[in-house]
Amino acid sequence: MREIHDQAEVVIDPNPHAVFDAITDIEHLPEWNEAIEAVIERATRLVQGATWTVEMHPSRPIRWRSISTLQDLDPEGLRFSYRTVNADGNPSYSLWSWELTPKPEGTKVSVRWDVYLKTLDRRLLAGPIRKRQLRKEVAASLDVLSAYVTDNTATRPTISQPHPEAGATSGTTGFSSMVGGRPSTASNYVTAHCSPG
Repeated sequence: MREIHDQAEVVIDPNPHAVFDAITDIEHLPEWNEAIEAVIERATRLVQGATWTVEMHPSRPIRWRSISTLQDLDPEGLRFSYRTVNADGNPSYSLWSWELTPKPEGTKVSVRWDVYLKTLDRRLLAGPIRKRQLRKEVAASLDVLSAYVTDNTATRPTISQPHPEAGATSGTTGFSSMVGGRPSTASNYVTAHCSPG
């Protein structure tokens, strides 16, 4: 396996601006993304090229640090993307892209991940394992997102206000991998599609 290409989407109740603010708030990622145990480093301003490091701990006892680099963020279009690598220096990497679409019933959240496995150990061992894990983890985290955003909307800035880390320009989230595990609150549906790597 040399590549993994997958995507997932969900329609949730909160409005798209509240969802956008939540998933671009790096400091609070561990509050709803259980694969992320802690944010180790984050940029003071989320501009193109800004980086952040998180401690990943999706399954016990495995853990690692993941470094993400902002590639693009479009607050008006509710889209953003970033590149993620393992902090161990392995050249394999993932490209994550997010898009939020307003719907009468709430917000359609779409996320895509494209993983490029560059070394033999990642292709033969880690890649096949993570391919299966990521599909479940992403769906679970999207399921948790609705409750998290609803619970925190009153204290979060909206997209019409400056993002606390973005200044006047950009922002994104450290979603190198996602996993939930709290009770489901997402409405309508969760779907995932996978192309063989």
